[in-house]
Amino acid sequence: MNRIKDYAGFAVWFIGLGTIVLWPVALRDSGLFAGSAVCRGDSSALSHWLCSPAQPAMLSPGLQLIGLLSAAFVIIRILFFALLAARQRLTGGKPPPRALPRRRRPAAMPAKVKPRTQFGLRGVSH
Repeated sequence: MNRIKDYAGFAVWFIGLGTIVLWPVALRDSGLFAGSAVCRGDSSALSHWLCSPAQPAMLSPGLQLIGLLSAAFVIIRILFFALLAARQRLTGGKPPPRALPRRRRPAAMPAKVKPRTQFGLRGVSH
């Protein structure tokens, strides 16, 4: 289960960060860059690609929702880590106290077992 959790976490982070990076490109039809200095400035290839795309990047509503939820998760997680780091700095670098579960004592070792003299099927002739 830990491996599944790790893979799912990686997928969510990858989708979330990709959505954050590509969101302005996907929304360029709605005028996100229309009033910016990028579109009003020079006529470089980058500004032409951002301001007047030949074929806009469009995703289905389901994929947009998955990307939005993943991006929200990534942003919330980054803010959570920033708050933990700030809290550690305020407390003098000590981690916050946590209630640790009691460790179970290992079971007593069984009595010594006599070492084997042969391996395989015992008592069967070859």
